[in-house]
Amino acid sequence: MTGYRDNELEAACAGLLSLLPESGCRAETLAAACSHYALGPERVRRAAELLPEHHDLQYCGVRLLLGEYLREALRPFDTDDGRRVCEVSVPAPPQLVLELQSAARRGGVRFQTGALAQQVLLRGLLLSREPLDMTSCSKRRCGLNKMRERLFRDRPGGSEPELLLEFGALCDECAKTGEGLLSAERRVCAVLPKRGAQGEREWLSLISKESARIASEAEERLGLRRERGDGKFAAGLYSRLLRAQAELLRLCARPGRRPLRGNSLALAQTVQLMAFDEHERVVDALELLCSELESAPETGEPRKRLYCFYIPFLQPELDRRFRENGVDLLGSAAFLYTTGAPGFGTGGAAAAWLSGMSIAGGLRRECRSIAEEMRRMGCCAYFTGAFAFDRWMGAPDPLRRRILAEEYGVRTLSLDSDFWCENAMFGSVLERVDNLCVQL
Repeated sequence: MTGYRDNELEAACAGLLSLLPESGCRAETLAAACSHYALGPERVRRAAELLPEHHDLQYCGVRLLLGEYLREALRPFDTDDGRRVCEVSVPAPPQLVLELQSAARRGGVRFQTGALAQQVLLRGLLLSREPLDMTSCSKRRCGLNKMRERLFRDRPGGSEPELLLEFGALCDECAKTGEGLLSAERRVCAVLPKRGAQGEREWLSLISKESARIASEAEERLGLRRERGDGKFAAGLYSRLLRAQAELLRLCARPGRRPLRGNSLALAQTVQLMAFDEHERVVDALELLCSELESAPETGEPRKRLYCFYIPFLQPELDRRFRENGVDLLGSAAFLYTTGAPGFGTGGAAAAWLSGMSIAGGLRRECRSIAEEMRRMGCCAYFTGAFAFDRWMGAPDPLRRRILAEEYGVRTLSLDSDFWCENAMFGSVLERVDNLCVQL
């Protein structure tokens, strides 16, 4: 780029950041990220123009959340603070990661879910729809795994994570990606299987032991030393996070009150998958957002509500199109939890997390949870299809739809779109959204 073009890109980035003043991010850092992904000033200006239409920027809590995602995504392009970096796969047991993060503050290590943060920046904020590489176009692959490969191979900002901490929870492709990417010395991996032929007690014991092992191994590789206070910190912060999430859904479920836009709600729920460097700031933002939503305006004209498997916030134009058709997206079933077995210690907390996850507990239990949540939130249909390509999460979808219809009378709408935008789908997705809304 010429100097003129660099100045133009920085000016466009400054315009976008002016909408998120709480982020504290610098225009030159965002411009460096845009250059890395070959995005010019026109794309950034368009993203800034659409940001108020995609998100509830009138709420300070939403702006703070967007700012925290942005800070995480831009860290590789900012000044190096000298800390070593450990990349964490998605999803990972939250309390386990928080406990390691607490110990890492004394050990000069930073934990991140950089792949997800980069996808939020690239797809959700900057609205890029180009695949990460052309090999993604012939066969659909998880965009998180593709982005994780890029983090290690392309080294945004000139650096790369020192260690990869992988949990094969809900996705076996995650572990296979790391296996082909790094040597055994640079990755710590545990495959946490869904319920299978083994009994419940044996399954919980397996999850607990594997989680405790991977935590200890990561601790040793990174030269950390966990203390009792780290576990207490993790449990306390995670409890605050869960309470804020439950309150957020309660406020959005109120009849007659305007819920959060689908993109903002999904962004708030996706916090459960992220390892933020300053996680307390994120929980503070969620709690502030809940207090702001208490006085949410009335809905006005009658609107339909759809309950989603996962609101496609990385394609924010979809939620916008539904809203324009008088339909609000709520959810998501991917974050539905039931009361799990109580767990003690690092491994026990991880087992409790996985056992309480509805999508890991068998289809009938999952369908029951979906139907109950749909009734509570006043939703008229279930919306799915974005993960149909996934071998673990997408394969059961036809049976899930049948159980919902036959046992709970729930109608399902499906949109075959790619959540991570790794290859183009046939036809206009927005026209297909219009057709779905006509069916409602």
